[in-house]
Amino acid sequence: MTDEQKKKVVRQFLQGVWIDGDLGVVDNLVAPDFLGHSPGAGEPIEGPETLSQFISGYRGIFPDLTIRVDRQIADGDMVLTQWTERGTHLGESPHFPPPTGRTMEVTGMVLTRIVNGRIKESWSEWNMLDQLRQLGILDEQEANAN
Repeated sequence: MTDEQKKKVVRQFLQGVWIDGDLGVVDNLVAPDFLGHSPGAGEPIEGPETLSQFISGYRGIFPDLTIRVDRQIADGDMVLTQWTERGTHLGESPHFPPPTGRTMEVTGMVLTRIVNGRIKESWSEWNMLDQLRQLGILDEQEANAN
């Protein structure tokens, strides 16, 4: 599989699952023994079903979520994707503060390992403090203290 094909797998995943909300894409592009690392999850995300639950919950909080791929670099079995996410905090979740109705735009990166054309492992990072500040969940002073 070429580097361009690996980057395309990640873009298809972001578009299909995160933007379009088509959780069937998880079955097609994610390995059965997937392991995900995300600051929003708290603990590792193990397997496609748990990943689908995590994505569904996040998209429920931000139902108008969009993600723009800003840059991608592929090397070996790894693809690094820099992205910008935008969404309005409209949904409820037991693990997130009540909806504020405010819109946020944050940047982040995901490092994705592709094995046999499927996503085997991923490591995500994004500016959560800025996200919480934009949503009015943290005020400027609290965000700067962290």
